Parts: sequence; structure tokens; C-alpha cells
Amino acid sequence: MDVKAKNYIAISTLLYFITQYLGPYYPIYLIDQGISLYTLSTFRSIQLISNTFSRLLIGFISYKHNKLLLISLGILLNALGFSLLLVYPSLFSFILIGTGDALISIYLFVYIGEAEIKERDKAFHLSRVFSSIAGVLAGMVGSFVSSPLTIIMSASIVLYLTSLTLTLYSRNQEEIINTYNTINILNIEKLKQNVFSIFSRNVILYIFINILIYFSFNYFIYTWPIFMKNLGFHEKDLGLFLSIMIIILNLGTLFSYKINLDTKNKLYIAFSILAISFILIVNGIFIGVLLFEFAWGIISPNLNLLASIIIRSDYRLPILSISSFIYNSAISLLLLLLGSSNSLILPYFISFIFSLVSIVCLIFIK
Repeated sequence: MDVKAKNYIAISTLLYFITQYLGPYYPIYLIDQGISLYTLSTFRSIQLISNTFSRLLIGFISYKHNKLLLISLGILLNALGFSLLLVYPSLFSFILIGTGDALISIYLFVYIGEAEIKERDKAFHLSRVFSSIAGVLAGMVGSFVSSPLTIIMSASIVLYLTSLTLTLYSRNQEEIINTYNTINILNIEKLKQNVFSIFSRNVILYIFINILIYFSFNYFIYTWPIFMKNLGFHEKDLGLFLSIMIIILNLGTLFSYKINLDTKNKLYIAFSILAISFILIVNGIFIGVLLFEFAWGIISPNLNLLASIIIRSDYRLPILSISSFIYNSAISLLLLLLGSSNSLILPYFISFIFSLVSIVCLIFIK
């Protein structure tokens, strides 16, 4: 397997472990500190806004930087952000996390985007499989530890160590990275001349689908523990339930990898399952949470693959950055608007509508 694919799988798997390890507990930790659901939505929006502006800035930075080193910097900012949550939960913590996420996601995607398309497809799917296994382990470990304070602290330590390790490792990868670096800083004039071909109908529809789908994802990711707790699930059981969720996510990815359909048809199936999941959640049926995970196991690798196919490689970094700026800004506003209702159910119902609209948009991507 291509070295970039191997590195992508290793980094994304470890980061997914930390994300799932923290996932069920840090929202509850913040609620226990007296932070309201509306304030939590605001914090999440600020995180997305910082992520958005960071991505826009990153898009105009030269490709001739060590991508692994910049990913390491992003991981370090995440570690600082989560560490500050323990000291004093504030907007600044979420700004650091949002900026760190931007560095990681943009450069990790561009890093693997330089590999052959077959290697990309393999990396996206295998990354989801290995990440899912890591997520199951994260849920089990989190349930065993059970203390949100200890979980956040240990996750921060692992992130610090990962950043240090990746920084040292990236020096040995400099020659490999330079071999693939064929693009310099974005040519603004060239972008202006080709704006209509670059921002084609396919790209615009892709951006719109991301607004719809990632709003649903971002709202779900920090509210499902609260939803499950409201249904009567005990906090100590959330880690084990997360493990079940990740197993279902893994099954969705395996289904996607094995089924003999193209990317669009796989996404049709995923968006349909996603719509059903939100209807069940709105009606207070926890099985909807599991269906969400199955759908997302299909969505994540196939949306990445769709982007790598329809976005021109010579403009992938700037276009991804500008696209992220657009849809993250929209998602932030939606989270603030719907979060102000202080209701779990209304945003889930809106997510059901968004899933249906995504299916319609996908029809027009050629």
C-alpha cells in the first residue's frame, strides 16, 4: 500500500479513537459545570466559525509545506483546547479546537489526495474500518474510566504525545512529501479566470449537500448523549452504547466497501437511511441513533471520494478551503438559530428534511 495511504489510516484511526473517547463525556461534563444547552450550541458554533476562517486562510498557503508537520500542529492545538476545558470552559477553548481541526482535516485530506485514486478509495474505506474498531475500544475504555474529568485529561495527554511523535516522524518523511509536492501557492489571477469551471455545478451542489449533512452530523455528535440520558440511559452506560454505535458504523462502512455500486448510488442509500434515523429519533426511539451510525459509515468515505473525483486536483486545497468556509459558516448560523430553541427535537426534524433534500441535490451531480 502507498505510504501516504498507510500514514492517513494511522493518523485518522488514532484521532478517531480520541474523538469517540471524548464524545459522550465532554458535553455532559460541560452541562454538569452549569453550562446550558444553548451555551453549548454557541460554543460549538464558535468552534465551527474558527474552523471555517482557519480553513479559508489555509487554502491560500503554499503546498510546499510539510503536511505532516502542520497536522501535528493541529493536534497540538486540540490538546491545548481540551486541556483548557478542564481549567475554565470558554469560547477560547473551542476556538483552539476548531483551528486545530481545520489544520488536521484540510492537510490530511490533501495529503491522501495526492495518492492514486485506487489508493484513495482503499484508504478512505480502510480508515473507516480501523477507526470504527478504535471507536469500539474507545467506548469500552471510556466506560471503564467513567470519570469525564479523567477522560478529558488523559485524551489531552495522548494528543500532546501524538503531536510530538508526528513532529519527529515528519522529518523523516520530508523527501517523500517533496516528491509529491508539484503545486505552489494559489495563483489568484488564474483562479479568477477559471472560476466558472472550478466552481462547477457539481462543486456547488457538493457544497450545498455538505451544509445539509454536516449540520445534522454536528448537531447529533454533541447532543446524542443528552438525548440518550433523557431516555433514561445512565451516564456510565454511554461508553458501552458508544461501542455498539461504532460497531454499527463499521458495518455501514463494510457494506459500502463490499456493495457493487458507484459512489452516488451508495450515497442515495445512505441519505435514505439517515432520513429514517431522524424520524425514529424525533419519536423518541433510540434505534434511530444506531441507524444514524450505519448511514454515516456509508456517507463519510463516499463523500470524501466524491470530493476527490469532482474537484480538480490542481485547485483541491483552495477549493476545499473556500467550500469549507461557505458550508461551515452556514452550519454555524443554523446551530445558533436552532440551538436558541433549547430543544433537541426540532433540529432532528430539520435534519430529516435535510436528508431528503440531499437526495434531490445528488441527482443533479454528474
